[in-house]
Amino acid sequence: MKRTLADFGGRAGLLPAERELLDGVPAGFVVDVSPGVPPDPAPYAVRIRASFLRYLALGGCEDCRPSPKGVRVRGAYILGDENDPRSLTRGLDLEGCTIVGDLGLYACRLPDLAVLEDVSLRNLNLAECVLDKGLSADSLDASGCVFLHGLVSHGEVRLPGASLGLHLVCEGADLDAGNGNQALMAEGCVVGGSVMLGGMRANGMVNLVGLRLSGSVYALEVRLAAGGQGTAFDASGLDAKGHLYFGKATADGEVRLAGARVGGAVDLSDATLSARDGGCALSAFGIEIGALFSMRDAKVRGETTLLGARIAESADLCGATLVAGNSGEALSADRLDANGGVFLNRVSAEGEVRLAGARLGNDLAASDSTFDPGQGKTALSLYGVDVTGSIYLRRCTVTGEINLAGARASDALDCDGAELTAPDGCMALSAYGIDLGGSVYLRGVRAVGQIGLADARLGGNLHCGGATLTSGKGGTVLSADGLHSRHSLILDGATTTGRVSLVGAQFEGNVDCTDAKLSGRLDVKALGAERMKVAGALFLRGDCTIDGVLDLTGAEVGSLTDLPGAWPKAGELMVDRFLYGAVQGSNVPFNARERLQWLARQDATLWGADFWPQPYEQLARVFREAGHVADARRVLIEKERLQRRGRRARATPLIRPVLALVDFLLAITVRYGREPLWAFAWLAVFVAIGWGVFRHADAVGALVPADGDAERSAAWTSCVPPASPGAPTQIACFLASGDRTAHAPFDAAVYSADVLLPIIDFGMESAWTPDDRRPFGTVTQVYIWMQTVVGWALSLLAVAGFSGLIKSG
Repeated sequence: MKRTLADFGGRAGLLPAERELLDGVPAGFVVDVSPGVPPDPAPYAVRIRASFLRYLALGGCEDCRPSPKGVRVRGAYILGDENDPRSLTRGLDLEGCTIVGDLGLYACRLPDLAVLEDVSLRNLNLAECVLDKGLSADSLDASGCVFLHGLVSHGEVRLPGASLGLHLVCEGADLDAGNGNQALMAEGCVVGGSVMLGGMRANGMVNLVGLRLSGSVYALEVRLAAGGQGTAFDASGLDAKGHLYFGKATADGEVRLAGARVGGAVDLSDATLSARDGGCALSAFGIEIGALFSMRDAKVRGETTLLGARIAESADLCGATLVAGNSGEALSADRLDANGGVFLNRVSAEGEVRLAGARLGNDLAASDSTFDPGQGKTALSLYGVDVTGSIYLRRCTVTGEINLAGARASDALDCDGAELTAPDGCMALSAYGIDLGGSVYLRGVRAVGQIGLADARLGGNLHCGGATLTSGKGGTVLSADGLHSRHSLILDGATTTGRVSLVGAQFEGNVDCTDAKLSGRLDVKALGAERMKVAGALFLRGDCTIDGVLDLTGAEVGSLTDLPGAWPKAGELMVDRFLYGAVQGSNVPFNARERLQWLARQDATLWGADFWPQPYEQLARVFREAGHVADARRVLIEKERLQRRGRRARATPLIRPVLALVDFLLAITVRYGREPLWAFAWLAVFVAIGWGVFRHADAVGALVPADGDAERSAAWTSCVPPASPGAPTQIACFLASGDRTAHAPFDAAVYSADVLLPIIDFGMESAWTPDDRRPFGTVTQVYIWMQTVVGWALSLLAVAGFSGLIKSG
């Protein structure tokens, strides 16, 4: 039954404030009962019964018809009607009612729960009111706005399922959930405009789950404290066509944006977020953002989760301070998809920062930042990230591993000036299989722990100029096995302590170690470049030093530029099967003497072999192609000497002396077949020796005509042997006789050559023979046999030397 003014005792039965309201409502005025919120208990003059307010809000009666503007009052105390037998409510109860126009209660106090469930009206205005028991406005339908700015509530403010044609305004409100968990409950609301929460204070969760609005959510400088569930702000499933502004907000409890869809930007710049009990501070997994996501200079204690987020522009966390919760993750943004970049410059993160599998349309920048994984080992998990642009880690300080395994970037990875420290057993930078369109810059980096770039693909350089790299327990400081670079490896001025591993790496430019200081630890190679391929030059120049093993086994370089100061110590050079096209460069030794000193720093026995012949053959080939034929020959002679020494070492003790003798003879006669002309020199020597022997034999009469008839002739027998040293010899006497034409005159030099050279017959040996009856005849005969053998041997060695039969291999 609809009430009338008579039900309240007519005008005489009204309270003073009610009479003021009765007079002002028909004209549409805002009735000022008092200038501000009444105290509790309130003065009699400002009290208005809730039942009377309901009577007017529902249109009054013929005696009092409110203006179409609605009922609007300021400074009233809305009194409950529990002592009035005509009262149907306890406090203001408009459930299910339709109000014509606005309901405006400005700076009023409502000591009881205000019930506006399923109410239909134009605007609801509770600005600056005090609600001692809260507001229940479930499914409210307002064609205009709901104004709660400056509202103070000591109970839940409920608007679930409400429908607003325009805005929900709660700016400056102070909401306390009281005995409940939620200070503002607007789950499932539909708002035609924006939600304005700027400067609001809430003790209890602000629940905007499933909120749909055509405008933006403004929550700038809000101060939120979680309720019993640990969540301070929950806008999961939010669907906003505009922006979400949360700048300079403070939230003690989780901020949830999971699955939200925001057509514009999400801005949490300068926000301070703290999780309860070490949980999530910001949970925004699966969020979709139509513009920028910003957490610039935010301070977050607890995990920040952006798993699977989709961002139309960039994610900007520059200057943020991120402290992990119990999960150990400060930022979890795996599989994030952003058309722009992710900016983490000047970030301070304590806990793991994860962007694994993220796809970015612009740079990933984390310069000048500090990353510490805390109790974990990985500081930055970026494996599998796909970046259209560069990855910047300039001047950052990282205590823990940076994992970039399998990452892809269209441009560079820039870590210039970074300080990287890995925990024991971990890597400082793990970028195995990274694929870059540009370079890797490690210029000036200071790293303790391994830099891993194995199987990387680089469109530019691997630039480590001026870096200081120290290995961890693994011993390897730079692992670039299988790396392929379209340009160069630059280690100029770098200092490494531990193994630099380039096994199977390929560089289309140069490998430049100018002024580098490469030091391997005990049993660790300083530079292991087995099977490395370099299209350009290998530079070991300037003040480059290598303290440890230099292993170039099977490597190929276009040219070699190395100064003696860069040569490793004896036993620490390995160049077996090392191929280089030339040795060149200013002050670089290029002669057999110094290059043999270089090769002498090998010690194959330390590596399970007795000798490596290929390095000598390679050096000789380079000398020969450069026109240094004599240097090439000298190198090959040294190679033969060492190779034969190795063969003797493998032989059984019984035959070692024989091999030693053979090798000695080959060395002094034909230089192991490398200089066969030496055989002719030895032939000349034996011709001269023979000349002396045979000349003496002739002088003492130890040679006689080989023809027996001549020896029995009267001319010969008449020439008796001389009785005194000065008398003519029997041969001289015979040759001076009339039968001298019967024999060729004796010539010691020709006779020596005839005996020595097996393939030449001067007729002298066949004409004269030693007489073993003479004192020197037997000696002469023995010498002839020896010289004949020597002649055959030297002749055969010369032939074998020219034909190459003597050379090893």
